[in-house]
Amino acid sequence: MRFIRLKEVTTAAFACLALCFAAGCATQRTAQITHEEEKPPLTVRAVFGSNMVLQRGVPLVFNGTAEPERPVIVRVGESGSAAITGPDGNWAVTLEALPAMGPVDVLVSDVRSLITFTNVMVGDVFICSGQSNMEWPLKRAMNAVEEIAAADLPGIRYRRVARRMSTEPLADISSADWQVVSPDTAGDMSGVAFFFARELHAEKDVAIGIVDATWGGTPAEAWTSRKALAAAPGLQHMVEEFDMALRSYPRDLRRYERREERIQREYQRAFEAWYERQDLLDPGMTDGWSAVDFDDNTWREIDLPQIWRGTRHGRARTIKWVRRAIDLPDDMTGQDLLLSMGGIDDEDITYFNGHVIGRTGRETENHWKMPRIYRVSADIVQSGRNVIAVRVYDFGTTGGFVGQPEQLRLSVADNDELSIPLAGEWRSKVGVYSDPAEHPRKEIRPRDPAAYSRSPALLFNGMINPLAGLPVCGVLWYQGESNVGRAAEYRRLFPALINDWRSHWDDSALPFIWVQLANYRHPVEQPGESDWAELREAQAMALALTNTAMAVAIDIGEAEVIHPGNKQDVGRRLALAARHVVYGENIVYSGPVYQNHEVREGEIVVTFRHVADGLVARDGTLRGFAVAGEDGVFVNANARIDGERVVAGIPDVPRPVHLRYAWADNPAGCNLYNSAGLPAVPFRTDRPDAE
Repeated sequence: MRFIRLKEVTTAAFACLALCFAAGCATQRTAQITHEEEKPPLTVRAVFGSNMVLQRGVPLVFNGTAEPERPVIVRVGESGSAAITGPDGNWAVTLEALPAMGPVDVLVSDVRSLITFTNVMVGDVFICSGQSNMEWPLKRAMNAVEEIAAADLPGIRYRRVARRMSTEPLADISSADWQVVSPDTAGDMSGVAFFFARELHAEKDVAIGIVDATWGGTPAEAWTSRKALAAAPGLQHMVEEFDMALRSYPRDLRRYERREERIQREYQRAFEAWYERQDLLDPGMTDGWSAVDFDDNTWREIDLPQIWRGTRHGRARTIKWVRRAIDLPDDMTGQDLLLSMGGIDDEDITYFNGHVIGRTGRETENHWKMPRIYRVSADIVQSGRNVIAVRVYDFGTTGGFVGQPEQLRLSVADNDELSIPLAGEWRSKVGVYSDPAEHPRKEIRPRDPAAYSRSPALLFNGMINPLAGLPVCGVLWYQGESNVGRAAEYRRLFPALINDWRSHWDDSALPFIWVQLANYRHPVEQPGESDWAELREAQAMALALTNTAMAVAIDIGEAEVIHPGNKQDVGRRLALAARHVVYGENIVYSGPVYQNHEVREGEIVVTFRHVADGLVARDGTLRGFAVAGEDGVFVNANARIDGERVVAGIPDVPRPVHLRYAWADNPAGCNLYNSAGLPAVPFRTDRPDAE
């Protein structure tokens, strides 16, 4: 492929461009000029598109295919360059680095056809990847209704990379559109990425582009290339797993996908027919069970929230209605309200005074546990008595309201302090008991494609390799849940993944910032061993690599929910890390990090880095520390702050040897922060060597 200077083609090529403009060809994908013989069409790499963000400050490479030995011209705003396609029709045009600007048009032409991308910004681009906590959309985050309503942010753009597995590294992704963040589009954006981009956009006043390549339930090895796994000590067994997958899985995964799609369509048709029959059988839909004046005095009493299974209300595959009348005070009328109900298993249609105010069904991923927050329009709110009715559809064997009591409440939309708790007594009645014999047979349900997505290298090949070389500011990563229980392996795997991606971007210093796993499962009061704590430790060990940072989330998880709703703090902490690692700002971007320790008069004294203006015990007495003697048995310790140090000990262990902090799946009460409000990184002094 031969590169040429733009001025060499100015007269002929841009004259043709002018003709194209005059003919009204400036559309996103312009029809080609008719020729006597079929010519290869002009194409551009699918990662480019209207509304995109291009990376500022670095050379920009556009590439695609066209007719061999033909000039291709690329113009971004007033800057342009050109190249000649090779014999194979591939082309690549490199533009000099551009400053932040926009919106501008991007024009690509091979003289006989033109492609135009409109509303393009030049700013900073980040790839966000990992599993479901990175994938988790804004519409399921905490305070989603308010956050989405305020998301008028044309300076932030995002695009999703389609889920794709491949046994061989792919050169391009499936075509998809870049989205401008607005109240109409923000709900489907990664919540973590949204809050990160919002923080950074406000701080830097530059367009932020997010390329989202995520897949829930996937381990790190699925996102690492076969070559990297083969080269990393102790990971070669994953290459063997990959090779076994090639023998047991279809070599042509697209053929597998088509078969699974056919099975899914068959099941879906059967399910929809069955589903429609249940609706027709439900008297609640025809007899007005949602109406304000409906008499529910003969209905059973039921305490909410609760799960149906194991109670007198439990029976699989039912449509159950629940109702509650409430008296609203005058200061809650005449304005919009928010009805919060926590998660509902499986589907719901929710009514307020007989009007549908919201529904969540199978079209929503993880609908069975997604918190319901519905807005009630002021024009259907009346003074005095109002009625809430919820139609709950349970497909399985659990059913019910799966949230916490405090989540069940009605509040004024713009004043959360004006609220009414709704946990407690409701009334319920079953609308339909479905016949299990009529339920679509499980045998025709499709196999779970996630079984394939967990295989080594397949997601790297299908979703990351096609992005390699795209100019970006850095990578945001939130993953690790699927590697819990394999922390020793993760100590090698995670750095291998980071270095692997850096090699494919040909940038050994590519900034890489990740989220440490949040607290999860039942809070633990007594010291013990923890697979989750060990995985967090493995994540922290990767900070030994240059140009890395970690956002700690040990204080914002939820015991019963692996996808905590507080994505705001995660995004904010990632943005702080990016300001330091990517932009070089001298700011406090991390919570306290263990530096060293010494044993002194029956106590262990720990020194920390990243203390800002001092250490802080949030909410009172310092908690979360445990000590052990030579026997290795850890017991909770008394701890106090002494300047930039913590002193911990307990009389029951007169000769302490080791110390641990926040060492549990969900450590109860860990409350060490720095003065900037960032939580300390969990640690142990009996830490194993990083292999």
